[in-house]
Amino acid sequence: MFCKKCGNQLDDAAAFCPKCGTSQNSDEREMLLKKFDDCADAINALKQQEKAVDDQQSVVAVMEKKTSNKVIVISVLIGLFIALWLGVMLVAVGGSGAVGDILGIIAIGGCVAIGVKKKKQNIAAYQKEKATLEQYQQVLKRLVNDPKLEWLPEDIKFGLALDQIYNNLKNMRANTLKEAINLFVEDIHKAVVESNTSQALEAAQNAESAARSAAFWSRW
Repeated sequence: MFCKKCGNQLDDAAAFCPKCGTSQNSDEREMLLKKFDDCADAINALKQQEKAVDDQQSVVAVMEKKTSNKVIVISVLIGLFIALWLGVMLVAVGGSGAVGDILGIIAIGGCVAIGVKKKKQNIAAYQKEKATLEQYQQVLKRLVNDPKLEWLPEDIKFGLALDQIYNNLKNMRANTLKEAINLFVEDIHKAVVESNTSQALEAAQNAESAARSAAFWSRW
């Protein structure tokens, strides 16, 4: 027989083409592709909800940073600056030092009160966004447990995996769900290794550049 993709001559019992790697047994693959097509709406809803969760997690992370005491510290510094400025101005016009002290205390107290109020507002906003995130996560959980997707293993029910597994079947890289999943795992592993290698190479190049620069300036 001949390969369905490249036409290479094969043994009758060959499961894959040794030349292009294409699977030759298509019955299960076609059944799986039909299953993917039949539950396309459920998969798309899952992917859209994943994006909503990711976006909301970014919002929550930003809001969480705003709940720190930084806003109060800034308010205190602003109050001190105003108090100092008032003191200098009063001295310049011959005013009383006691009055300057009182005005300074009022300025600092007012700024601190504003800072505390702002922090409370930030905490309330953070809690609201966090509650929204939890709602999105609950919706995502329901979509993951959709009966239309019960034929898929739990650990691959996310957009990246489903897209890659579907492509592995459609492009005839795999003939069974297990093969498609294994290829996905291998591709992810290769990508991680290549990324780590690239980062290591960049670090080595930076170190070499720094060493050359140090050697150059050491001559002077």
